[in-house]
Amino acid sequence: MLPVLFALLGAVGLLFGVQLAAGEAARATPSTCESSRVIPEGVTGQGDPVSDARFTLWPLGIECDWVLADGTTVTQESDWGITAVVYGSGAVLLASLGLLGARLVRSGTER
Repeated sequence: MLPVLFALLGAVGLLFGVQLAAGEAARATPSTCESSRVIPEGVTGQGDPVSDARFTLWPLGIECDWVLADGTTVTQESDWGITAVVYGSGAVLLASLGLLGARLVRSGTER
């Protein structure tokens, strides 16, 4: 019974995390970086401070490239929270399904 509960919790967490990740992928634009991130020191308000914004799988979320006043580029990674939810839930789901499979195989051979 416990592996079934963990499998359900893992599946719900994985679906929730995938929904969060899909939302992050849709928002991966330079304007998102400017409006929802802490701007690194050395970035001026002139020109286009964000040179690129992209969705990444590790860590899961939006990664922003900022152009500093001296012309160098600094990459700002996303938060690890969504990564922990998605990959942690997937691990719980896989482990639970493995336990359920082992239990089914064992009960089938005992008959």
